[in-house]
This record gives sequence, C-alpha cells and structure tokens, in this order.
Amino acid sequence: MDSQEERVFFNFLTNEDVSSKRHGAEFFELVRSHLDGATLGKYGVHEPLRSRLGDADGAALDGPADAWEQNVFWQSPEGYGCAAHAPHWHTWVRMYFKSDNVAHSSNWVCFLQEASTLLRVDHSSCHYFAGEPHTKSDETLQGLTSHHLKVGLPTLAWASCFGKPFTDLWGVDRLSEAPFECVEALPGGQLYCQLTESPADYNTNPEGFARRQERVTEFLGPEHFWGSRGPERAEVVPEFVPQARR
Repeated sequence: MDSQEERVFFNFLTNEDVSSKRHGAEFFELVRSHLDGATLGKYGVHEPLRSRLGDADGAALDGPADAWEQNVFWQSPEGYGCAAHAPHWHTWVRMYFKSDNVAHSSNWVCFLQEASTLLRVDHSSCHYFAGEPHTKSDETLQGLTSHHLKVGLPTLAWASCFGKPFTDLWGVDRLSEAPFECVEALPGGQLYCQLTESPADYNTNPEGFARRQERVTEFLGPEHFWGSRGPERAEVVPEFVPQARR
C-alpha cells in the first residue's frame, strides 16, 4: 500500500452458510446503495477478472450474485473484494477501496451493520488507513481471517461487530459497558462497537486512538488479545462451532 494512500477496509467472518445467490445479491446491493458501488467493476470466480458489471445497477448485479455461490472476486480501479466460502470454518468476505473523505463514514457504518446482519457474522470490522499501519497487530485489520479469530483477536478496529462467540465469551452487559465511543445492538444479535468518534482518529490522533484500544482491551481482558507484544496467540479465545457440526 502506498505510504500516503487512504483506504477503507472491511472484513466479515461468518460460520453460517451464506453461499446462496440471495446473500450475494443482497450484499452487492448494500455495496451499491451505501458505498456508491465502490469496488464494483469486473468480477469472476478466478483471476484475472474478465466479466464486467456494466452500470452497477440492480440488474447488473445478477452476474456477481450468481458467482457468489462459488468463491468470487471483484475489483475496480478504486478497490477490491472477495468472498471465500469454507465448508468447515468461517466464510471470509473482504473488501477495501480508496477514499479520502471520512465524511462518508456514516455510510460505512450503515454498510458494516447491515452486511454483518445479513451474513450473521461472528466478527466483522471497518478500519481506515491513511498511510501505513502503526503496529504489526494493526496491520491485520487489512485482512482479519478465521485463523486470527481462532488464536485470538490481534487488536480492535475502529468499528467492529461481535457475534455470539464473543457475546458468550464477554457477555452482552460487559461489552456494553466497555469504554467504546458507542455500542449498539443489531437485529441479528451482534453488538456494533465503535472505538472513537471518527475513523480518521487512527491517523490524526494515533496516540489517543492507541490509548482507547488499550483501555478497551484491558477492560475486556488482555488474555483475549495477542496484541503487538507476542506470542501471536491469546490465552483465552471464544468457542467457534464449525459449519459442518451445526
């Protein structure tokens, strides 16, 4: 990533079966409506990507929605996305796009919340970088994976949605009382937790942002995070139930 490039990263991890065309169609409609179609250009089930979305209207989204049932990739000059379905562990949906306007962050929040509800996530996140990550653990916020969840969260993104494994681990009341900027219950049972008022705080006030990360991790229990000090495994992690055993 260019040292001055500003990008927004979204990660969604779910243990539910969300491989249907309906899930794909609704997800891409959320990208179109909340993010102005960011990343929607070409798509395909393998790279290089050759199929084009056209005008990115509702009808044009049928193609990638059909491909969603497989492992699908999509990209535009502004960004990139992928959905990888795992039969036994988390399905991973990741996307990022260039943006230099944090005034749109309310749209990012709506997208994160509604997509997390649609995908019934165990965990999802949104984080904004203007330049390089400050720490090794922050770097994982560009692509948080199932492996990270199973060995413990490395750190906290600007905004996260915590599903049942985390609400079982910490308790809804404890998460709600943690020193986040705000906590909101979502229709699917997840808790939306926002660290600071603006996603730009990570870049404009890095010391204050890091202090807020530390306050929340200390409140929830540092044993649940591997952080930047290592070893890269937390002492206590949530219990995740693989899809095949549901």
